[in-house]
Amino acid sequence: MSLRRTRVTYAAFLTLAAACKGPIVDSPRGSLLVAADSAALFQTDATTYTFATTEAGTQVRLRATFTNRSGRTIYFVNCHGGTSLTVQRLDGATWTDFWSPELPACLSAPITVASDGTHTFEIGVFAEKPGDNYYPKFAGPLTTGLYRVMWHNAYFTYQDRLPWGVPVPESQRVSNSFEINAP
Repeated sequence: MSLRRTRVTYAAFLTLAAACKGPIVDSPRGSLLVAADSAALFQTDATTYTFATTEAGTQVRLRATFTNRSGRTIYFVNCHGGTSLTVQRLDGATWTDFWSPELPACLSAPITVASDGTHTFEIGVFAEKPGDNYYPKFAGPLTTGLYRVMWHNAYFTYQDRLPWGVPVPESQRVSNSFEINAP
């Protein structure tokens, strides 16, 4: 894949995501048990999302608000606001990595969330068409099911070099689960 195509695709997607006023959602359905885990520090803006299919690929926009109830400041490593995260799908009883964004290789000042503070993450999930040579892609077929988001590189302390700091436990870096309806 050419770097130019990646940049053009990424820029086009960011422009599209910024233009959207609200999430692409369906009203919650009873077909799946959506575990709106109120204990999760990350809460999504909806419990059900429906992907849109375009000529370029498949996409949806999620919004997740992080409420820091850890009692400590938390730092998120990022590049111009883009954080390392993975959308996971519940396959049987196991959360399986399904999608991760393509991120530029840079280091911005950390996103800092004080104890009892909040931060809202805008997540533009986009996958190129299956069978082409462009990325990002889904790890398998997009199916209706339960999903969640897991953040990487969240720390209780921070320095601008490896190792970044004291990592936040995984249980504090995952969102509530939500339903995705395949197009």
